[in-house]
Amino acid sequence: MTDNKFQNIIDTLGIDTFEKIRSAKVLVVGAGGIGCELLKNLVLSGFRDIHIIDLDTIDLSNLNRQFLFRKHHIGMSKAKIARESVLKYCNNSDDIKIVAHHADIKTHEFGPNYFKQFNLVMNALDNLSARRHVNRICLSVDIPLIESGTAGFLGQVSVIRKGVTECFECIPKVPPKEFAVCTIRSNPSAPIHCIVWAKMLFGRLFGLADDSNAVTDMDDNIVEGDKDDTDNVIRDELLPLAKQKSYEQWVFHKVFYTDIDRLARMTELWKEKKPPRPLVYDELFSPDGQQTTTTTTTTSNGINSSSGRGLKDQVVMSFQENINMFVESIRKLQVQNEQNGALTWDKDDNLALNFVVSASNIRSHIFNIPLKSKFDIKAMAGNIIPAIATTNAIISGLIVLEAFKVLNNEFDKCKSTYLLKQPSGKRLLLPIDPEKPKSDCYVCSQNFITLKINTKTTTLSQLLNDVLKKNLSFHDPILTVGASLLYEGGDEDLSKEEIEERNKLEQKIIADYKMPDNTILNVEDYLQNFKVSILIIHCETFDEDGKWFDISGKQKDQSTNNNNNHDSNNNNNNNTEDDLDDLEIIENPVDMQIDASSDKSTAKRKEIESETSDSTKKHKLNENNEQ
Repeated sequence: MTDNKFQNIIDTLGIDTFEKIRSAKVLVVGAGGIGCELLKNLVLSGFRDIHIIDLDTIDLSNLNRQFLFRKHHIGMSKAKIARESVLKYCNNSDDIKIVAHHADIKTHEFGPNYFKQFNLVMNALDNLSARRHVNRICLSVDIPLIESGTAGFLGQVSVIRKGVTECFECIPKVPPKEFAVCTIRSNPSAPIHCIVWAKMLFGRLFGLADDSNAVTDMDDNIVEGDKDDTDNVIRDELLPLAKQKSYEQWVFHKVFYTDIDRLARMTELWKEKKPPRPLVYDELFSPDGQQTTTTTTTTSNGINSSSGRGLKDQVVMSFQENINMFVESIRKLQVQNEQNGALTWDKDDNLALNFVVSASNIRSHIFNIPLKSKFDIKAMAGNIIPAIATTNAIISGLIVLEAFKVLNNEFDKCKSTYLLKQPSGKRLLLPIDPEKPKSDCYVCSQNFITLKINTKTTTLSQLLNDVLKKNLSFHDPILTVGASLLYEGGDEDLSKEEIEERNKLEQKIIADYKMPDNTILNVEDYLQNFKVSILIIHCETFDEDGKWFDISGKQKDQSTNNNNNHDSNNNNNNNTEDDLDDLEIIENPVDMQIDASSDKSTAKRKEIESETSDSTKKHKLNENNEQ
């Protein structure tokens, strides 16, 4: 006997499919923008045994699109509140079982044995590492996975099945963009450079000062010369006077006059472009603190700050408005800092955002860079693409449609479907046959990895943290060479002394562990039920500056032995060291990609390429900022 409310489902799909839906046990990973819509769709489609996992809590910024949450839910578990809210759709029926976990999917509690109980797993994640983790576990236990992502008006849904379709890691991920700190501090040329500088300044003034935000030394008034050469040094004698007047005037004078004056004196930097212009606080304000000048900045659309057209946050403020906002935000942030201690920058904290908006625009003005609106700066500073509720709704609906095919074991009918911003052939939805597994994928094929690295200078700690964990997304790697155990992760069974001893061993260089050139290193992760062999090739020079290792995947040749050198295929350039003394890493929020490199379905893929105008012919999608 079936519930009459599902009669339309039965009439459309048939009673056999509906019974499979009713008996299926499914896992939803993520309860954000896509996750909320997906959970609702599953319940209304007849699914009645659902587990959901999400580590995040509800934030004010989620409420405009994650409709299962209300204002009084702020600070509570997304997974648990999503469960409570969606059960109301079925009047808390005892027939429906939803189990919510406020937890991290990458813990031992949710290993391969946990995944084995499900007929299907559905990802609604915004995190590259977590996506890789779920992908590997689903492959290891042969459970179908439906992967999804959105980015503004764009979206994607694809089915992943071991041995049938390409996996999530068959498609190389574009590396995060990097900006040299010297450019950010001394020679900015784009708005993003000034935005990063403003975020670093916020941390320096109101957070915990460290090497990662050392954009200025507030008490250093040298504008020319070396402090050790007292006879030839030139100092800004006005800085101590500004400090006596007020905190905001001191900060303004230091970062927009003293520091800029020092840069302007470095004439070799400005041979081919206009030098920066130091700002004098007293020239911008009258003695009573009121503004003395009025200027207007026009946007690329011709909308200016005084026109009254457009949304307020999407209009570029005038230079003077940025000055006023900067001074006001410093006053208020200083009070918060004194009352609450160190502050953390949050794009959804309007006061903190105002500081970054105004500081970055003032610096842009100084360096002759176009100013940006608050809306644009928030997007760039928060590394997000604005989330659209309708996109999430469409993608979650497509996930459920693919789930019906998976439960019927109709993998030949499954599609990778892309939601486009503009119609392509009068269609916004573009379905494509899934690609076959890539032969050079080190995750879903019997392959190994080639790692070029300087074995004489790289420490075991760098290999573990920067290469294996950060770049290859291992959780707790176990390293062996031949029959010898080299390293075993995890602290659960170790004493304090054993942990300290292991930490010392991690500081030794790779060569000390008998890993010379052409060594095969076996890496295993019990939590992911995943293992891979890595061919270590000693290399002291790399093509790109700042690059210190190179990873490539290649199918293992059974006719070769462990000492043979294997050429690179499928080069992955995402291997720049995250060294805050040299680089400021701007995390790229988009994780998922449309692969346009295959010959299969070339015509359809070209439609996507022309739609996205992506020079790399890969479009990246994710559930941006939705967790």
